[in-house]
Amino acid sequence: MTVTTMTTGTTTIRTDPDARTFVMEFVDADGNALPDMPVATATVDFVDLDGRTKLIDTATYASVADLEKVLAMGMAEGSTQSWDRLEAFLAASER
Repeated sequence: MTVTTMTTGTTTIRTDPDARTFVMEFVDADGNALPDMPVATATVDFVDLDGRTKLIDTATYASVADLEKVLAMGMAEGSTQSWDRLEAFLAASER
């Protein structure tokens, strides 16, 4: 079975126009949610810092056990790699 992380459902805009909240869950190759895998509610906030932007990415899990499960699967390392690639891309775009 191939496991892919993707967002499902709709993306909703919070009351704060600078933030987005969505659901993240693990799905199979056909896009079906895997019932034994943790689900997170994620929020991405964009904060204006006098001409610069700070991005705050928050994922909330139903339990500590769910968080520990995704951490054991390498979520922290994967997230760090993704944000590092975005930072490099943006730095190259500024040139």
